[in-house]
Amino acid sequence: AVCGPLTFATLTAEDDHYKDLEARTLAIADALAKELAGLGAAGAKIVDVEEPALAAHPELVDLERAALARLAKGGVTVALYPYFFPIDKIIEKLDVPPVGILGVDARSRETSPKAIERLGAWKGTVSLGVIDARNTRIETPRETGELVDAALKQLRDERRLILSTTTGLEYLPHDVATKKLNALVDAARAAKGVPA
Repeated sequence: AVCGPLTFATLTAEDDHYKDLEARTLAIADALAKELAGLGAAGAKIVDVEEPALAAHPELVDLERAALARLAKGGVTVALYPYFFPIDKIIEKLDVPPVGILGVDARSRETSPKAIERLGAWKGTVSLGVIDARNTRIETPRETGELVDAALKQLRDERRLILSTTTGLEYLPHDVATKKLNALVDAARAAKGVPA
């Protein structure tokens, strides 16, 4: 996984070279495109690009699209993960090359399920975050099943759905992370044909 250009740019506290967010974001996108090309040359077909800043600032979606156009030069498929906040209002605008997989956080906020209602507008594959990576409570099969069912109603094709955690599990204790992964496997088994 790599940090996305918009997230990287918004986390920059001080920048004497690039005077605005757009210039900084696009320069970072150019640098990341080279990294993606290197990963592609090493055999990677898909690279996870994490963009929580996009979910936090959906008004910057046009800047993100410009950055994605530059990432396309890397020659690999991007799995774009804007998490922690709802993305329902911008899903259609993210359906651009090189994005082949869109990560949808369906657990972090009570409004996140609204994004599921908009999945019909997405043409690619969806990685549905049904396991919350930022708390220790283990999700029940009923909870994950409801999210999977809702997503499949919109996508109408289980081949376009992958089940995942909302983001990385690195901040959870190992035993909790293991239980979360087991819950994810249980969700995939219950969904019959939907990979995790």
